[in-house]
Amino acid sequence: MAIFPRTVAPDGPVLLEGDTPRHVCIVLLSGLGDVVHGLPLALDIKARNASHKVTWVAEPAPAEILRHHPAVDHLIVYRTRDGLTGLRALRTD
Repeated sequence: MAIFPRTVAPDGPVLLEGDTPRHVCIVLLSGLGDVVHGLPLALDIKARNASHKVTWVAEPAPAEILRHHPAVDHLIVYRTRDGLTGLRALRTD
């Protein structure tokens, strides 16, 4: 599902309007650019309600950008080369 801003606030586009879920999982795995472009979504979720939790699934290289980011509460590192074994390991993370 793609999210496109419908409203532009003074501080930038509003990616989520109205009520948002309390826990959101963002899956942008491999591209550094994808992760950087996805950060406004995490920031918007936190700006609306700091108690909402953001989990992000990413491969090791882009995970380093997210590791200490204030908008990401939980980071799951997934290696696509691990295939089905890696997917099973996500259930425990």
